[in-house]
Amino acid sequence: MSNPKAWRHSLNFLIKDEEGFKIFQKYLKSEMCDENIDFWKAVENYRLNTSKEELEKQANIIFKTYITNNSRRCVNLKGPTRSKVALDIKAGPTRYIFDAAQREIFEVIERDPYQRFLTSDAYLNLLTGFKIFQKYLKSEMCDENIDFWKAVENYRVNSSKTELEKQANIIFKTYITNNSRRCVNLKGPTRSKVALDIKAGPTRYIFDAAQREIFEVIERDPYQRFLKSDVYQSLLT
Repeated sequence: MSNPKAWRHSLNFLIKDEEGFKIFQKYLKSEMCDENIDFWKAVENYRLNTSKEELEKQANIIFKTYITNNSRRCVNLKGPTRSKVALDIKAGPTRYIFDAAQREIFEVIERDPYQRFLTSDAYLNLLTGFKIFQKYLKSEMCDENIDFWKAVENYRVNSSKTELEKQANIIFKTYITNNSRRCVNLKGPTRSKVALDIKAGPTRYIFDAAQREIFEVIERDPYQRFLKSDVYQSLLT
């Protein structure tokens, strides 16, 4: 389960999320400007190649598809960047030959289409969908699980150690401790592991196993009930 709200924090959050990437890519396609994000993704996949032969093959495909000026899907690169890639292709491609071009295109996406996406119906409808599910769970008096899941998504955004420690303790006291009014339904070993990790010093990923476990709880029961509810059915009509 992705958290669309987190996609507002940065373009990086959006495109590193598998579901977020697909939704953003679909939006850009509808706007007829998906060549930049497709180039960015092609470079990400290109770096996974390990053989020299495959690097050369894929480098030439990317160059002909996105870099050459006469290409139908030519991306908006500065002249010097385009020329540098052409020279590097002739010299023999490495795994990092497109890095500067990719950074440049990332900035292009960040400045314009990403900003438009954040105010688009495609994105705003996703936020509404999450809120509707959350509201439904609240009416069923079982919203603590989805609130915990969302709290963990927001927790990972923190970058400072001080803020991580502060938020980790709030999440632990609110959702993990057995005597909490909003205690989520975790297995004993998972709960104990989080408690130990809190004492050792929290990291950004301290709640990951607990979040996955709660996701499965939500998916098995309340999500299935939501799909059969009048609330959900009314959205389909």
